[in-house]
Amino acid sequence: MTDEVETVDSDGDEFWQSVADQMSGLMLVFMFIAVTYMIEVNREKSKIEQVAVAYNRTKGTIYQALDSTFARDLPSWNAVIDSVSLVIRFREPDVLFEPGSAEVKEPFKVILRSFFPRYVQVIRERGGADLEEVRIEGHTSSEANHSNPYFYNMELSQARTRAVLQFCLDSTGLTPSDREWVRGLLTANGLSSSRRVLLPDGQEDRPASRRVEFRVRTNAEVRLAEILRPSE
Repeated sequence: MTDEVETVDSDGDEFWQSVADQMSGLMLVFMFIAVTYMIEVNREKSKIEQVAVAYNRTKGTIYQALDSTFARDLPSWNAVIDSVSLVIRFREPDVLFEPGSAEVKEPFKVILRSFFPRYVQVIRERGGADLEEVRIEGHTSSEANHSNPYFYNMELSQARTRAVLQFCLDSTGLTPSDREWVRGLLTANGLSSSRRVLLPDGQEDRPASRRVEFRVRTNAEVRLAEILRPSE
């Protein structure tokens, strides 16, 4: 009887061992990448949450101060404050401008002399360095005695907001310090009929669409863009 000798393919074992080692190494690399990514995502999430918390705090502070300052005046001005957008909306078109005119009417000048200096003091004190822009927005209805109402109203609304801006800076009794501060933030924005006010049935509320709004924007958008911008 002859003894059978079992042979072992050592080269094959070494090959599969090598593959297993490589797979283990790749798994470790993938796990490291995944963990690193998760840590980075959590960091970015934390930064975004911090910006959101700071934005809400600033917005709430500004709204409370505006509401406290102007609560008694708003009804007589036919104006409102939007607590979400921080918009102060002047809604009486007959007080603002003559139809088709960009000249500020005298009743609106009286309102602006009372409103704007106090407005600047509030937003400067409560918003300060967190403010990115103070927008004067002019809105019209969609109607106009013109072949192209939208573009006609675009020019008209832009001219009106420029007139309001100039009057606010030059004729409302701002202190030199407040004037210099707000001039670097103040912009005039004519928006034509792009943001009409609609009735519940979907029809345009033309008188309500003709309005002037004062809106503050914080730097939260800029800070979020910096967080989300890919690193170069």
